[in-house]
Amino acid sequence: MPAYEYRVIAAPRKGKSAKGLRSGAERFAHAIDITLNEMAEEGWEYQRAETLPAEERKGLTGKKVVEHALLVFRREVDESDYQDEDVATPVEASTQVFAHQDPPLSRAAKNDPQKPE
Repeated sequence: MPAYEYRVIAAPRKGKSAKGLRSGAERFAHAIDITLNEMAEEGWEYQRAETLPAEERKGLTGKKVVEHALLVFRREVDESDYQDEDVATPVEASTQVFAHQDPPLSRAAKNDPQKPE
C-alpha cells in the first residue's frame, strides 16, 4: 500500500493578470492555474479545495471566527525512508493522538503554586 505525505496551502485570494484575461473570474482562475502547476512541478498531486473555520484574534481580547480557503495536495513517498522504528510513516503520523498540554504557568503561579491567580 503506498504511503503519502500531504501539503496544505492557502488558496490565492487575488487573480493574476495575463494577456487576454478580462474578467475577474478569468484572472482568478489563472492564479489558481499557476499555483497548481507550480505544485505539480514539485511532484504534488492536487486533491481538493477546503474552506475551514479558524479562530483569530480581534483587538486585544476579542476573538472571531473566519474562514480560510485551502488547497490540499499529496505525493507518494518511498516507504523505505520510514523503515526506522522511531520515525512514523506519513499515514501513521496523521493518525497519532497527541496528549493535551496545559498552558505554561504564569510567573506568579510558578512562585506560589497554592495561590490561585
